[in-house]
Amino acid sequence: MNIQDMGEPGLLKAELIYPMDAGGTKVDGHAHDCHEAVVVFQGPYTVTVDGRRHRGDAGMVFVHPAGQWHDFETAVQAQVVIGVLQWRGPDPGFHVFHDPAGRWLVGMRWMAELVDGRRDAAARHLAQGLLLALLDDLAQGHGAEPVDAVARVHKYLRWNVHRKVTLRELADLAHCTPQYLTRIFRAAYGQPPMQFLQGLRVDLARSLAQTTSLGIDEIASRCGCCDASHLGRLLRRTLGCGLRDLRRSVSGADDGASG
Repeated sequence: MNIQDMGEPGLLKAELIYPMDAGGTKVDGHAHDCHEAVVVFQGPYTVTVDGRRHRGDAGMVFVHPAGQWHDFETAVQAQVVIGVLQWRGPDPGFHVFHDPAGRWLVGMRWMAELVDGRRDAAARHLAQGLLLALLDDLAQGHGAEPVDAVARVHKYLRWNVHRKVTLRELADLAHCTPQYLTRIFRAAYGQPPMQFLQGLRVDLARSLAQTTSLGIDEIASRCGCCDASHLGRLLRRTLGCGLRDLRRSVSGADDGASG
């Protein structure tokens, strides 16, 4: 059912689809002229965007902005149940996340019931209000618990200092937007996650330079830097000196102690 003339964002569709074809369903590349959210009540439900596959079981939510090409498929003999929301309004961006608090599951079910065959203004406005609440939840971080999200990211950074890590990757790990992750991580550690990662790399580089005989290229690799020049720039920007300076400072201290 379409809901018209309700302002921006405007809800166009809220529908539960169940069960999907038990023989398996595959829909190749397609896009919509409106934004769409797929809420998985029972999976598995797999979406492919830009060549990357995202598998969704119960509680997963996929948000596609208008015009985004994507495929989806379900497994053979799987009793897949999904909810589909469509609306027009500001670009929500592409999101794949788990709905830990069940807000999207409950909201989707309520909206589907409200717009199913009803045309009274009260039902339409209540459905619109639920949509606005879910979109606000999306902007604030999908309902992920801040403490748990920060703890996951903090642990991940410490275990992956040697890797190239992106803010988008960390946000996916925390089931929230990059902006929300930056805000809650800064509140917990006093700096955004990528700056925190740079600090970990500097600390590791200093430790390796002062306690091992590893070459500069090897230290750079272990610190997640693409080459020695990258590491050198990071150290000079942070400490005001390079790797060789750190080693000379230790050597000089040892000479002074022995003299």
